[in-house]
Amino acid sequence: MRRLPALAATAAAAVLLAHPSSAATSGLHLKDLAGDANGLNGQDTGVPVPQTATSPASVKQADILGLDVVSHFKGYGRARKVKGFTVTLRLAAPVQTGTSFLVTMDGSNPCGETSGFDLGYEIIGTVSSGFADCNPASTTGSGTSVGSAEISDDKKSIVWEIDDVFKAGTKLTNFYASTSVFVLGVFDELTAPDATFVYGK
Repeated sequence: MRRLPALAATAAAAVLLAHPSSAATSGLHLKDLAGDANGLNGQDTGVPVPQTATSPASVKQADILGLDVVSHFKGYGRARKVKGFTVTLRLAAPVQTGTSFLVTMDGSNPCGETSGFDLGYEIIGTVSSGFADCNPASTTGSGTSVGSAEISDDKKSIVWEIDDVFKAGTKLTNFYASTSVFVLGVFDELTAPDATFVYGK
């Protein structure tokens, strides 16, 4: 129940929220090759994502550099408890209108009706919108909002702030991120099906 087709048909961008002063510095940090966002590397066609940059020149605002997932905490000592987390998609250049972004992942505990959820952001002309939703149980259902999205001050990061929807120790896996330019399909991908983020660590 991924939203990629809908996002690829529209334009997108997103937002950065500052980490709380008590936010953890550990977490999951994934990297992606720079210079491969050109839509001609076999991405989204069922073949492996390339590990080298290829011609023609990369569309920098759609070039994924990495994905960071970090837990937020409140309190100190024995009173310290996890309270949500941040997902940051890092890009090679400032976002521009006409570019869309999608991040998906799965949890070991349900997020609403299912264990999967989607994060996205779009800018169409002067109108921007983002979402962080748990996936519905069926194609006729609607997702449950679990957070918000913004763009960093330098416009090179898209950041989703996710609410405290999981129990501490919940594992997030099967990470996927993609960018699309207008309706031309996927320009860059980051796939990490085996990577694991443990909520609260």
